[in-house]
Amino acid sequence: MRRKKRVLVIGANSGVAKALCPKVKGEFELVGTYFKNAPDRDYFSRLIKVNLLLKHLGQLKKELLLADEIVFTAGYYLPKHSNKEILDSNFTSLKNVVDLYESLKLKSRFIFLSSSGVYSTSKSNLIAERSRRISNSVYGKAKILAEDYLKHSQVPYVILRPTMIFGKNFSHTFKQLESNLLQNRIFVYGKGNNWCTYTYEEDLVKVIRKVLLSDIVNDDFNVCNPPIKQLDFWKTLMQIYSIKDISYLEKQDALSDLAHPFDKGFIVRMTRSRVFNCKKVESALKIKLGNNFNKAAQETFK
Repeated sequence: MRRKKRVLVIGANSGVAKALCPKVKGEFELVGTYFKNAPDRDYFSRLIKVNLLLKHLGQLKKELLLADEIVFTAGYYLPKHSNKEILDSNFTSLKNVVDLYESLKLKSRFIFLSSSGVYSTSKSNLIAERSRRISNSVYGKAKILAEDYLKHSQVPYVILRPTMIFGKNFSHTFKQLESNLLQNRIFVYGKGNNWCTYTYEEDLVKVIRKVLLSDIVNDDFNVCNPPIKQLDFWKTLMQIYSIKDISYLEKQDALSDLAHPFDKGFIVRMTRSRVFNCKKVESALKIKLGNNFNKAAQETFK
């Protein structure tokens, strides 16, 4: 009987890992790493507690040697985190693992969950994989550093860049938005005709699974669902929370209100019309990423 492919999930407590592992546990042997709170053990043959910021990752060495594939989902960002914490979580941790990997002269593939944040200040309204990666945020800059470090290493890689992820395992990232919705404290610039892009966690899982089953190497992909109008985005959330109206602002008012802190109730979301072209990943994996926003929103905000 052919053994299952062994997949080392680095960052087994991340939202991506929590979405992925229950779906693929029957196909792959999963080994997970975590730092603070242990994830659900039902999905893993082994769990290893490891601090990825340490230079010497001896406890990770054995698992790297045994792994057929590595899925790197570690990394986080919250407004309360310092610049150093954001850089350490999203770049230094990957750098340390890649350095160890190279020292072992391994050939297993390294699948890195990056972010569309690498394009956050790109001037283009249509983003494809060859669009310029530029960001003014520490988070976006850290992801660019991580991508470049991986690309210039000897590690065979695949880089995936989801946009804003919706789904039951990402509800925690929208708590402030939910709070403001419930208090009628949402203000949106414009008429709602601008495009916005999202990634449904179930579709992201399908992409990762397809990559694990493929032989793709040394390539990068944007991962997202078809764009939706901002007006449809807000109408969906209004329906979920039984909200009758949201305030729309003219440009001058919007720029003025951006000067107020978020806790005063002024949130201007997704003001820029931007579309991500994800035809490359659909073509490479022979997969179709449909419009699942209603389902994604219901799972996120239920």
